[in-house]
Amino acid sequence: MTTPEASTRHLVEQYIDRYNEHDIEGLLDLFAPEVEQGGNRHDRDAIEGAFQTWVTAFPDIQVHPEQLLVDGTDAALHFSFTGTHAGSFLGIEATNEYVEVEEVLLFRASDGVFTRFDAVWDELGMFVQIGAIDHPLG
Repeated sequence: MTTPEASTRHLVEQYIDRYNEHDIEGLLDLFAPEVEQGGNRHDRDAIEGAFQTWVTAFPDIQVHPEQLLVDGTDAALHFSFTGTHAGSFLGIEATNEYVEVEEVLLFRASDGVFTRFDAVWDELGMFVQIGAIDHPLG
């Protein structure tokens, strides 16, 4: 019998693989029809739109896992992502700048899919790297 930790770890590993393959349909299969994020509920259309935004803006985006912690059905993934800003992102036109950005994702799984998904990432660092803003400390 598979433990909750093993199932959750496998689900996160599938997330990494499918993200790196830019397999949006495959990513969606890992999520419940409705997912909690930041205290809000999002359906699959919203999740698909978010992934599509990232892949369109950074067509070579790759996730580089650094640490995965799993406790039952909860997981925390620390990674960096890299990519070239080759498409519009949050209203910022492509700059063709390469970025490397730190991020932590928090997952909760139930019945083989993610039911909760939160992200904390270095927004300031990314916007500085793509040249959208100057670093506030110079």
